[in-house]
Amino acid sequence: MASILVEDHAARGVRTVDGTEYRAKVVVSNANAYDTFHKMMDEREYLKDHLARLDGFSVSLSSFQGFLGLKKDLIREVGTTDSEIFCETGYDSEENYNIAGEKKAYRAEKERMADVLIRRVEAKLLPGLSKAIEVKEIGTPLTNVRCTRNYRGAIYGWDETLENSMPRRLSQRTPINNLYLAGAWTQPGHGYGAVIPSGLQCFATIMGDWGRA
Repeated sequence: MASILVEDHAARGVRTVDGTEYRAKVVVSNANAYDTFHKMMDEREYLKDHLARLDGFSVSLSSFQGFLGLKKDLIREVGTTDSEIFCETGYDSEENYNIAGEKKAYRAEKERMADVLIRRVEAKLLPGLSKAIEVKEIGTPLTNVRCTRNYRGAIYGWDETLENSMPRRLSQRTPINNLYLAGAWTQPGHGYGAVIPSGLQCFATIMGDWGRA
């Protein structure tokens, strides 16, 4: 894992996995906040209050994904023009959301779970889906960890709780001087609509701080 070079409680650059060091006046971490402070630097004593705060936050759920390559254009056959469809099994979306976040057993059953999802989509939206599949790739929370390095495969960073949402979410500024955060683990929140502005907000914060320097 790459590391952040810290001297006198201030970020001075980064060290890559192969040991190459790059010095910088400012370091922006787009990595998950847990690893940024727990694993990418050795400042545990100095950051003990900050780490205790992080350890008090819950982490968002992960996800199970199925990527299908089809032999025929079922979307056109059905006639749907929607680009994103949420298919619920009942009227209590909050209950379904919570159940999806608790199913860890599917890590060893991804093919079975994929078939369950395919059958549901086939019954509700795309008749003939099973027979039209040419390529099938399945992603689990472990896939998220491997591909994104997000802590526990979280897809939204921290949970959006009252204690950690909007202005209460982690600031772009950190207790380590010259180190800033961008991404779903910091303000303003998770999802494309928040993560992209997070980068802009981080840049504005840096320019504001260094403009006063």
